Amino acid sequence: MHPLSSTFSSVARNNRSERRRLFKTHGKHGLVSGRVGVGVEAGVTLPVLDAMAHALAPDVDLGDCFLVASMHLLQDSDAVLRKLERWGLDPRNAVVLGKPYSTNLSVVACLLDRGYTVHSSSYSMDERLPLGQALEAAAIDALTATVARWAKAGGRRKILLVDDGGKLIRVAHDHFRGLVDVFASVEHTSRGIFELESTDLRMPVVDVARSWTKRNVESTYIGESVDAHLERRVGRIDPSKTALVVGYGAIGKAVAACLRRRGIEVLVHDPALRGGADAPYERLLERADMVFGCSGRTTLNEAHWPHLKDGVWLVSCSSLDLEFAAWKIRSQPRPPELVVRRDGSDLEHGSLRGQALFLGDREDPSHYWYCVSLAGRVVHLVNGGCPVNFTGAGVSLPHAKSDLTVSLLLSGIAQASNEQRIGLVPLGDEPQRLLMFLHRRAIGLGPDGADAGLGAHEGGQHGATEKADPAPSHAAVGSAAR
Repeated sequence: MHPLSSTFSSVARNNRSERRRLFKTHGKHGLVSGRVGVGVEAGVTLPVLDAMAHALAPDVDLGDCFLVASMHLLQDSDAVLRKLERWGLDPRNAVVLGKPYSTNLSVVACLLDRGYTVHSSSYSMDERLPLGQALEAAAIDALTATVARWAKAGGRRKILLVDDGGKLIRVAHDHFRGLVDVFASVEHTSRGIFELESTDLRMPVVDVARSWTKRNVESTYIGESVDAHLERRVGRIDPSKTALVVGYGAIGKAVAACLRRRGIEVLVHDPALRGGADAPYERLLERADMVFGCSGRTTLNEAHWPHLKDGVWLVSCSSLDLEFAAWKIRSQPRPPELVVRRDGSDLEHGSLRGQALFLGDREDPSHYWYCVSLAGRVVHLVNGGCPVNFTGAGVSLPHAKSDLTVSLLLSGIAQASNEQRIGLVPLGDEPQRLLMFLHRRAIGLGPDGADAGLGAHEGGQHGATEKADPAPSHAAVGSAAR
């Protein structure tokens, strides 16, 4: 059982070179802007996004908006921003916040070349600190700068927030409460909705996260992405090993299914689902050769360290570096028996107990394979405790599937730009019906969904399961597209 190095070493080598160029030209701290001149256009084909942008365009005008967007800076995310530009957004009025574990540095260069301001936390990370802490500081920087620009422009424009994780919306309420009536927002992650549960919302927040398309279709695709990237990151896993999946929602179930298909024994811990009836968590940890964090929350802390099995892998499949409180693990010492060498590109390779390890770029904690000594045990922290399905390569899902994800986000942005209702507002059903029709057609399914799973959804965003809505007719879709 050992990680593959070929794919990841080439990605890490390229990322290291581009990151150092950005550090040299734009610095490591705060908001950055100005041309780089090395951005490479991806040329991504996203037919559903194209059709949705055309269908929604008559109702959207972003010419009088400022934008602050927290998003994964991938090729398809850049495509979304280009659609917003066609809707009137001036990139000079936009600040973008990425996440260092998913950011593609060519995308950053393209955004800077087009006039966007990007926060340096999008491509740099301090291994000693929780990633969420850095992203919250970035949100404060971005909103402070945007409000200053808004005031200088006369204070009559709208400020649109596109949030991934709830931090932008919460910071706006905490630090700019007197101005919340000028904000409108969209949140597209379950983690973000959880973050906002304790916030007295005073602005429109379009809830993409709990839309039926997000929960019932996109979640399956994310599970498949975790499976595919895990295969690339760790190679073939010895079927005699035991895996523990923590969190048994859509992603946890998909991860467990792929592990079982490999013949691996899978243990599951999700007290919220099982009512606490499963075996004690500590006993499960003692049996696990691999722990897959799929809960979206911190599920492993110092009290659990003595219960970890020697040589265990910790693999995050959810968000940020929360699952294992990874910042505490990254600071632990290496085991004395680990032998590390650097190659000609300053990437690190290790050898431990006869096992070859590709560790990666120590300057990039979010993709580094940490091998540490923890409570007298050797522990492997994959991708620095950040999600395993991001490599910095610019793609997380195949474009045919990410097309659905970014089209959902675009629909939420369009709705938020005109939304007047305060608080959490469900994403409209009509754009979702159109989106699903287009998606089925793009991936080769019939308009009524040859795959029953694509046709089923839960009634409303917060209600009980109901019969699936019928797919829209060709006439209805044609009318909407016009």
